[in-house]
Amino acid sequence: MMHQPTAPSARASEAMVRFEEVTVTYGRRGVATEALKPTTLSVAKGDFIALVGPSGCGKSTLLKLVSELLKPTTGNIYFAGRELGATPIRVGMAFQSSNLLPWMTIRNNVMLPLKIVRPFRQEYRAKRRGEFRDRVDALLEQVGLLDFAEKFPW
Repeated sequence: MMHQPTAPSARASEAMVRFEEVTVTYGRRGVATEALKPTTLSVAKGDFIALVGPSGCGKSTLLKLVSELLKPTTGNIYFAGRELGATPIRVGMAFQSSNLLPWMTIRNNVMLPLKIVRPFRQEYRAKRRGEFRDRVDALLEQVGLLDFAEKFPW
């Protein structure tokens, strides 16, 4: 059974992230699985929250929804007052399990979203590769991985 997340007490007008009656249902072979029951949640700018619960309760589903890796079955999601899906937002997500492509270097794995995600891919194709590489290298340096940029994740 899925559990309803508990939300911090943020007023909807001040919310950085807002879910309104959001549900996610997966269908497979004619069997519907409710991954997320109707959820209303507001998180104010600057709030720090923790999603805690057993496996299968919807924690990863919530994160995939706010990062637009998954669309809700019903309900609406807002980020900084804008409905998700209306315009691209710049949100990233670090997965709990490694999702690196083993045949690509660390640098190329980090650069991958810049190559394939709107609006970055248009900029990347417009010959701004060097600038993007510099941005990626700065990020790798921040997390202490610049010396491993040309290594493979395995």
